Amino acid sequence: MFRRVKRLSKKLNDKRILIKRILFFILGIAATALGVSLTIISNFGAGSWDALSVGLSNTFGLTVGTWVVIVAVILIIASGILLKKIPRFSTLLTSFVTGAGIDLWLAVFRGIKVTGIVNEFLVFMGGIIIIGFGVAMVVLTELPPGPIDYFMLVLKERFNLSLGVAKTISEAIGLILGLTFHGPIGIGSIVIVIIMGPVIHFFSKILTPKISKHINRAA
Repeated sequence: MFRRVKRLSKKLNDKRILIKRILFFILGIAATALGVSLTIISNFGAGSWDALSVGLSNTFGLTVGTWVVIVAVILIIASGILLKKIPRFSTLLTSFVTGAGIDLWLAVFRGIKVTGIVNEFLVFMGGIIIIGFGVAMVVLTELPPGPIDYFMLVLKERFNLSLGVAKTISEAIGLILGLTFHGPIGIGSIVIVIIMGPVIHFFSKILTPKISKHINRAA
């Protein structure tokens, strides 16, 4: 009887932990979507893959968020081909939520025009900080990575690369495609490649002790 109660208690605790992980995951994605939207409207330059989605939206129609999902599907299929395995479509979850979030925030910001180099820079940096916060929170939940990160990890595994080299190649592919479809590639796009890692690391150190106590078995 005691063992049965203990097993039931463990199951309930695991469910609570999963629910907390999902809530933090959604909050992190919402923050990331807000940050991405700010970099897009800043006119200072968006991240390479985000710029690609904007360029595709301007070229072919459909919303930026829709193209985020379409690009994600293509990356997942490409990852499956590289690994010669069935693609991990579970990673699409991140893209659906991110895409919807970006469309929502861009709708909120519609009509707002950022002018002047100082204002553009401030909006851009605000976006970078918020993205760093959001990504750090998502990573801490240990839920499936997004398709872009999954693609990077696949490149690392398939070609025996370091994580840094795989990240650079992934960003370079996004950058080339973003330029091809006239996405908002600018100085900010280069800045993102250089400082995004340290920003995410900074927020990870701050958030780890605060979030971990809610999503581990001791919670």
